[in-house]
Amino acid sequence: MSGIHVLADTHLGADTPALNILLMQHLSEWMGKLDALYVLGNFFDVWLGDDIRHHVSEELTATLQAFSQHTPIYMQHGSHDFLLGEAFAARAGVTLLPEIATVTAYNQQLILLHGDVLYPHSEAEQAFRHRSRSAAWQTQQYQTPVPERKQYLAQQIWQQAHQPQAQQAIDESRLLALLDQHGSSHLLIHELPITVVHGHNPPALTGRFEHMWQGRQIQRIALPRWQGLNGGYWHFTDQGQGQWQGLGVKIHAS
Repeated sequence: MSGIHVLADTHLGADTPALNILLMQHLSEWMGKLDALYVLGNFFDVWLGDDIRHHVSEELTATLQAFSQHTPIYMQHGSHDFLLGEAFAARAGVTLLPEIATVTAYNQQLILLHGDVLYPHSEAEQAFRHRSRSAAWQTQQYQTPVPERKQYLAQQIWQQAHQPQAQQAIDESRLLALLDQHGSSHLLIHELPITVVHGHNPPALTGRFEHMWQGRQIQRIALPRWQGLNGGYWHFTDQGQGQWQGLGVKIHAS
């Protein structure tokens, strides 16, 4: 096996034991066999600060650290775990990427993002997103006592973090604006195929889509959320081909 795996929205935590096992099983199988692993946000269902330790998050963090000794891991913030910081990154062995990252791989250009910026938000959701991504607000949260953070901040995140409805499509004008802002000069100079990969999608609108931008065909991969006993990832081979690979928890009979 070679190439890279891209996954999003695992939403792991104390309430997702099956999915935690699913991830750890496959990281063990993939270790040392990939060129890179990319996680496009919401790795954790909620993250209230690097200073809060829990045995489940510590086990997952240790699993990432072990994997990172053989394969680099790149991670973006999502709408639920935007407080992931450098302390976590050091413990987990991951490299935190900016909100929108452009990666050249296998003779193509990948634009990676969590994806919530592509969807229409209510005024309350927009205000919370803007506020919660500011350095001043995040510093204030870290200065808030842990019990208070656990009581109030988690509820805010679950209530205010935008969740697209079953049939809510992305706002294509936002996608095109993103390409204008982050892609124009670099992508056009190299004339490489462009693939946008993101999470934060309703179940009915995941898969592969095509768009036109400045006369060029753009491929967009909308990744689904991990739920129940199932997850998955998008695999880019070292030949530049891509496909979805579904995963399910392996139940071993005693």
